[in-house]
Amino acid sequence: MKVTLKQIADIAGVSRGTVDRALHGRGGVNPQVQEQILAVARELGYRPNIAGRQLSARKLSLKFGFILPKWSATGFWADVHRGIDLVCEELADYGVKIIRETYVKYAASEVLPLIDRLLDEGISGLAIVPINDPAVQARLNELIAGDFPVVLVNSEAEGVEPLCYIGSDYQFSGRTAAGILDLIRKDQYIELLVFTGTEAMLSHTWRITGFLQEMSRIHPECHLIDIYKLFSKTNTPDDHGAYLIARDTLEKHPEATAVFTAAGAIHSVAQAIRDTGRIGRVAHISFDMNSVTHALLQDGSMTAIIGQESVKQGYQPIKVLFDYLVNKIHPLNRRIILRNEIFIRQNSSMDDSSYL
Repeated sequence: MKVTLKQIADIAGVSRGTVDRALHGRGGVNPQVQEQILAVARELGYRPNIAGRQLSARKLSLKFGFILPKWSATGFWADVHRGIDLVCEELADYGVKIIRETYVKYAASEVLPLIDRLLDEGISGLAIVPINDPAVQARLNELIAGDFPVVLVNSEAEGVEPLCYIGSDYQFSGRTAAGILDLIRKDQYIELLVFTGTEAMLSHTWRITGFLQEMSRIHPECHLIDIYKLFSKTNTPDDHGAYLIARDTLEKHPEATAVFTAAGAIHSVAQAIRDTGRIGRVAHISFDMNSVTHALLQDGSMTAIIGQESVKQGYQPIKVLFDYLVNKIHPLNRRIILRNEIFIRQNSSMDDSSYL
């Protein structure tokens, strides 16, 4: 039986008009009351008029832009693209078009032209994995100030207040990694190597901050050897270059007993651990459960992986933009924080990870 606005209003103890405004984000509703109405609607299984939504969306001729780092056929970004593919399929009947643009170099000189290109295409909203650069921050704030909907994905940008952010709490995920390492090396002195990607991504920096703060608190018998960047000086990913950095570092520091790869070419670090004969001698903690890291857990070059619901990072941003523009529904939270999922060899079934 179809759930009506009157039924929701009766249970929530408000007027039908208040329910209509809350469900369609038309404003004028106390946030606590709106949350209560949405909870009642979800419990009753309320579904909006699909035909009406389709007609409304088609009239808008919606195009969304999605800017993210260049991806390969496997790995984290491939899963994000899978999430975009899923939402493309789901919104096909609404006439929604999603235009993807990718950057190789983590630099404003690459990202800013992509934003302009998408605006020239007539997009109605933007999802972006931002680099933490003043010029990019200024451009995004310019769009936001003009009431253009922007969703930040995977990483935040300082001083930017988007429609919402969707991704991990990276300081929390760094603390989680520290907790895992403490369990593995309980009561043992640790000689630690940290590898990371680029300071242009705020997420990379925050993971290290959270990790080191927590390690100093729970495991004071830990010596940080150093932090090594895996990206080139031009902030361009290079798998072979990352491998050489990791291999040379491991050879230079035979005393290392733990490796924390905060971001970057995780598989390159794992390969260096294999090639230098360090499997079983160093604990290696990193992020993103996918087909690549699954294999690394199985061969022992990874000890534990922290997932961050990668498919959702492609799927949810477009859904948020669609609901905001078509249904006038604002996201309940400005920061939609995805779960940390911990995987070791014994529980790393690919059937269970990275799905919606």
